[in-house]
Amino acid sequence: MSEKKIAEDLLKILACPKDKSPVKQTEDGNLKCIKCGKIYKVIDGIPIMLLDDDIPKNQEENSSKKDNVNNEKDLKFKPHPLLNEKKTIKKISTKNIVPTTDPFMNIIKQNEAHKVRIAKIVILIFLISFFAFLLYAIIVKIQRDTEHQKKIDKIAMKISECRKEISEKSGYDASKAAFNAICQIENIKIIDWQNQSEWENKKDYFLKKIEENFELLPGKNFICPSGPLDMVGITKGVFKMGSTIQDKKSEEDEFPQRTIKINYDFWVSRTEISTMQFRFIYPHHVVEPWAGEKLDNIFQPACFLDWHMASSACKYIDDIERKAKRVPSNYEYRLPTEAEWEYFARAGTDTIFFWGNSFGNEGAKYANTFDLRTAQIHKWQTEKDMAQNDGFIVSSPVGSFKANAFGLYDTCGNVWEWCLDWYNPKAYKELGVVSPFQNTPVETELEMRGTFDRIYYITATSRVIRGGSWGNLPSSCRNSNRDSAVPETKNTGIGFRIVLAPKIEFLNSEKNNSK
Repeated sequence: MSEKKIAEDLLKILACPKDKSPVKQTEDGNLKCIKCGKIYKVIDGIPIMLLDDDIPKNQEENSSKKDNVNNEKDLKFKPHPLLNEKKTIKKISTKNIVPTTDPFMNIIKQNEAHKVRIAKIVILIFLISFFAFLLYAIIVKIQRDTEHQKKIDKIAMKISECRKEISEKSGYDASKAAFNAICQIENIKIIDWQNQSEWENKKDYFLKKIEENFELLPGKNFICPSGPLDMVGITKGVFKMGSTIQDKKSEEDEFPQRTIKINYDFWVSRTEISTMQFRFIYPHHVVEPWAGEKLDNIFQPACFLDWHMASSACKYIDDIERKAKRVPSNYEYRLPTEAEWEYFARAGTDTIFFWGNSFGNEGAKYANTFDLRTAQIHKWQTEKDMAQNDGFIVSSPVGSFKANAFGLYDTCGNVWEWCLDWYNPKAYKELGVVSPFQNTPVETELEMRGTFDRIYYITATSRVIRGGSWGNLPSSCRNSNRDSAVPETKNTGIGFRIVLAPKIEFLNSEKNNSK
């Protein structure tokens, strides 16, 4: 076996050609792979490490036995096919043997392993972030749902209180409680949309309670079921209509100041008609935001409606109430006359505003007009007697400020209010003093304003508007100030309120319009 013995230095660098594992020399002189067990022949000290010539593992023992047999026939040497003769075999130099382990391959493998580790870390971070965000979203939703439910429960509590109040009271007080409940129902319908039908059924209940407690008495308040409307009783009386020279902001069409007699009792809506009330008649009425500010909150005054829409709303209510026999003889639901409007707006006062002769910061308690904060935002003109901040950029929910002595809200500011009269700049000189009413159209030169500083004049017939708006200076919101607009005018600063008062035919009679 000594001729098969391989040098130790050569044995160290040899490797199995199949799996690159080290090899060891067996007792019979052949080479054996440590890992796969493949056997390779060694001839004259030269290892023959070809895959085709490896000795199967199961043949190792047979090979050992054959070496121990002295029979020359059985041990006949068969040269490798690649070798023609024994003398032609060249010695293999160890210098030509390449090591099986490549250092560059190790670096590549390490880089790949590093990339895998980085990918795993990235995936892990993504998963942690995703689940953290999901958890946050769930927590936020729970909080929002909780707050949402609290709002619903709060409004539902108010409705329950109204129901209890109805059972304890009667007449106007019971109707007013039902009216307040309906307002709350319209509010809750916006946020509790899943239970619309349930709230509609409850609204019907409260409408029936208004009808059951309906009472129409002179000078007394009542709730009109159609709308519904909170109507304030106004008794007949005398007042001074127009301006005095002491009012530095007065204009020519406000003179001469006259003593006017309102010779009948009537009723007027406590507030300007809200969007909620107007949608009872025009369900799909929508107003686009102005400068990003909402104008169609259900409790904001209905706006962007012309004189014809306001008049038809009055006619709609009048038809329903008349059919239900809840309208007195010779009375009707309509827009107020200019004289009626100034009568209930002044509420027994003869000052420039119903609370005094100056506006200033005190005025911010009573009216929503153009204030210094809004002027700063929009860079509009200002005047000396302005409030610093009344709390609103555009129109406020009806009834947000203090009422006048008659219990009416927003007769100063918020939105202009359509009146029944045609505008006549000489009306105070031409009309009588007993419930005067301008029923004849008069063509006048009107100042029309376009965008920004564009001003032009037209000759047309127009209707009276009174009270000023959220976009007007305090001087335009005086009790005596008169303005006009063509009947087709629609803008964000004009609304209306409703009166139950004598029919137009009565106002036109000579007896009640005498000089």
